Amino acid sequence: MNQDIQKFLSLPRLPARLDAQQAAWILGCQPEHMSLLVSRRLVKYLGNPQQSATKYFAQSEIQEIADNPKSLHQITEAIYKYWKEKNANRRNKITDWEHAA
Repeated sequence: MNQDIQKFLSLPRLPARLDAQQAAWILGCQPEHMSLLVSRRLVKYLGNPQQSATKYFAQSEIQEIADNPKSLHQITEAIYKYWKEKNANRRNKITDWEHAA
């Protein structure tokens, strides 16, 4: 485990607002997956952030999700499905390109 992650997770009290990286550390996923999880309505941002703004998550909600096996299952399935579809699209593009050549 990365030392930054270890230091953060061992804090006596976590911050009330978490950025995407911190929330991902608690959920055990990659920071880039957080926008996917938001789009699938498995987690939600605090407030109504502008597109270019830093997105924050409520630590209490993220911790609640992390403590719930059903929620973790849904998150894991969403990430698996995302990568399965992305890889299938990539294979289709390669196959289409090979047929066109």
